[in-house]
Amino acid sequence: MTVFSVFLNILFLSLPVVAQDVKLEASSAKDMLIKSEVETAVSMLQAIYAKHQKGEMSFVEAKKLGADLLRELRYDSEGYFWADTTEGVNVVLYCRKDVEGKSRLEDKDKKGAFYIKEILTKGKAGGGYVEYWFPKKNQTTAQPKRSYVLSFKPFEWVVGSGYYLDAELKENGSAIELEQFVERGADLIAKKGEKAFGLFREKGSQWLQGDRYLFVWDMNGLRYIYPPNRKTERENVRNIKDIDGKPIGE
Repeated sequence: MTVFSVFLNILFLSLPVVAQDVKLEASSAKDMLIKSEVETAVSMLQAIYAKHQKGEMSFVEAKKLGADLLRELRYDSEGYFWADTTEGVNVVLYCRKDVEGKSRLEDKDKKGAFYIKEILTKGKAGGGYVEYWFPKKNQTTAQPKRSYVLSFKPFEWVVGSGYYLDAELKENGSAIELEQFVERGADLIAKKGEKAFGLFREKGSQWLQGDRYLFVWDMNGLRYIYPPNRKTERENVRNIKDIDGKPIGE
């Protein structure tokens, strides 16, 4: 059986699963992004702390500079950071200066979860992901959010950043839209064969926009097309784990 017929069999027998896989891989990309950005922010704080160690500024000045820079730091147009002390007192929170300096330790989200306590626990344990409900900028209605948090021990802070899950869903389309997207890809493979693979890799085309793309693997898990990282093409996805340590080929 050829890769094309295998792919088409997977596609039309289990479209919802394929659509879900596309979304999961996009979600993993976002997870890696926020983790990388938080690690970069913590590295910035480390550089500031190093200046204090050299005697270039006091400890208080170093913490103030760190908070001021963290408050203004942005990425990916809307990405921002926050920080709380390991005791739960907020240090930085974008567009919520009224919260800074106040304890959030006992705060609960709309589901009743003590999300700050979980954030602090994950952060102090070496970093991790937390899901909770939190309002968007200038809004009062809480939305589902997924964040990565990491502690900076010299300041006794836990730094975090995240993305809203509803926004992630809108970017990648509904399940039906994703199914239609995959169907169009299958049609193109049926018409053009292997030539379609090159089209799937073209940035800015209908096949590769932002976090949405098509990937192709056979029934044995051999990956043929993976636009976000072509170096991993021809690898077996059964040997690759997602951000939570689960095999993505299962």
